[in-house]
Amino acid sequence: MGKHVATFQKWIESFPQDVEAMQKVVGNPKVPMDARRYAVAGLNYLLQRLDIIPDAQPATGILDDAFVLRVAAMLASEKDVSAAGAEALTTVEKLANDTDLVKDFFGEDIFKKLRLYTERLADQEVRKRRPDSILSDDKVRGVFFAEVSDELRHFLPAPVVKDEGAIERELKSYFKAKLASI
Repeated sequence: MGKHVATFQKWIESFPQDVEAMQKVVGNPKVPMDARRYAVAGLNYLLQRLDIIPDAQPATGILDDAFVLRVAAMLASEKDVSAAGAEALTTVEKLANDTDLVKDFFGEDIFKKLRLYTERLADQEVRKRRPDSILSDDKVRGVFFAEVSDELRHFLPAPVVKDEGAIERELKSYFKAKLASI
């Protein structure tokens, strides 16, 4: 127990930079539309009010956002994000590769459900905007980016974790319960 939590804490620390890289994918018209839709999906998740783990939950409230962002990066990478620029590409590929740890942590069944959940986000409306409208309208995209940036200001730094096993059990419990119907 507890072998993943140290890495998850690093993901919390890098979260603003990870979000910025995904915004570069979204904002670059040279990146294929399908890849950009998955990047929007991962960012849109940050703005959802009812996500897998409530954001106010200490230690774990941001981790669901970090997991979904990584799965969205993996899905976007499968559609080619090479035109996003070297720095963004490096970060997005790292995020996509991190899904191996997510899969190891949750197991195959929950990971498949998380992937399907994230795929569905690419068609989901959040704050009265669908991913396609974010991608096709510069003004809508600008408002979206501003809201994502505002949301990031509310995230707290990674807390010191005393009981890594409890954190892992809590994460698995939330994901198992929230993704049960998928």
